[in-house]
Amino acid sequence: MIKISTVAFQARNLLRASGMQIPHAHVMELVASSIGYGTYAALKLDSSVDMEDLFPEAEHVVQQVNAVKQRLRDLGQSGQMANPVSLAIRDAFAQVVQGQEEPCRFHASMEDFQDFIFQDVQNEAFGDSNVADAYAETNAYIDEFYTDGYEFESLAKSEEEWTLEASGTHTGELDDDRPYSGHAGNFTATYTFRKDGRCGLVLMDLEFRVDFDRSYDRDDDE
Repeated sequence: MIKISTVAFQARNLLRASGMQIPHAHVMELVASSIGYGTYAALKLDSSVDMEDLFPEAEHVVQQVNAVKQRLRDLGQSGQMANPVSLAIRDAFAQVVQGQEEPCRFHASMEDFQDFIFQDVQNEAFGDSNVADAYAETNAYIDEFYTDGYEFESLAKSEEEWTLEASGTHTGELDDDRPYSGHAGNFTATYTFRKDGRCGLVLMDLEFRVDFDRSYDRDDDE
């Protein structure tokens, strides 16, 4: 269970340890803004949220660092504190869920979440049936998926579902005993999440689309 007051208490201790003195009431406001609410009062008014158990089903929570920056300014603080404050809130959430059997993962910003997706694409590609089937038609084995593009709508403002599309290039390891029929090209990986709260995510589907450049220059000795 994730209780907002506990998260705020832990975050305030972390901030104090780093030299930032922020009143507990202000930290409550900043935690609320980090999970998609303009104010703590707005969070309390949301009847769909249990203040004693935030994100009961979420696998990931992506904090809204720009909202934290704006709330800091509203509270008379420097917006430049947004990144360290967001990191402290992330670490406070992580402390609260520590020891749970399948703890939710917290990301201090969208950039932080993109770093996770970058690695997740690589991991998931190896076990994806569409990717395996595509590679089975070539003379290559799955090797590297490199993500360099992301497309998504606003997370906090989306409704029941949220989609992120990662894209990039992939390169397979060649089997020289088979005729060459492509080993590299482009891919897209479409993640579809169900929302839990405004910033919590539960993965519903992941779909890979892979193509091969059959005339790719292998830069070999042939």
